Amino acid sequence: MIKNVFTTAAVIIVQLAVIKSAIAEPSQWQVKVEEPDLVISTRTVPHSQHLEVQATVNFQAPINTIKAFFTAEGECWKWQLRCSQTHIVHTTSESEKTIYVVVDMPWPIDDRDFVLNSTYSEDQTNNRLTLTLVPSETQVPSDLVRAYSTITYELTGQAEDNHTTLNVTMHTEFGGSTPSSLTNSLLHKELKKDLTKLMQLVKSAKEKAKPKA
Repeated sequence: MIKNVFTTAAVIIVQLAVIKSAIAEPSQWQVKVEEPDLVISTRTVPHSQHLEVQATVNFQAPINTIKAFFTAEGECWKWQLRCSQTHIVHTTSESEKTIYVVVDMPWPIDDRDFVLNSTYSEDQTNNRLTLTLVPSETQVPSDLVRAYSTITYELTGQAEDNHTTLNVTMHTEFGGSTPSSLTNSLLHKELKKDLTKLMQLVKSAKEKAKPKA
């Protein structure tokens, strides 16, 4: 009897350990958008009610054409449709800055603002450009709901090639009282709008760059 009790207890402990381990690991990516040049997926992450979102975009354009749409300073990128204002709070170096961003959230969610440390790097060996945004400890007072986001943009391609890949990974803690189920349902939809706009801008820039006959 005592042996059976200990055996049962051991099994329960092992099961709980397995469950705890599973919760502590991110889930598998779930594809939400799948188009010829655009794939967007989401997954759960440990210790958060908000989903992480990932996107891959394939451009038929050289890397420098796409890079131009990531370099505007002190103003919203043209393809980030819900960005209502942004400015540089502090410049550490040419590649490291602290920025403030206000996002016009979709109804009925209140607008959010972000204070982010931005780091830009170029890996010429692997033909890769990386822009990383992480929450900053810099204090910027505001009356808006403060959100916290970790974002990585990675461009891979060669200047002379006509193909570039953009990989985006983003996780945001939105704060406030909005149910995470609502923000989670909008993540892939809003990112698709932004990336579709970027694809349109790149296509237009490529057309303008063509030599005139």
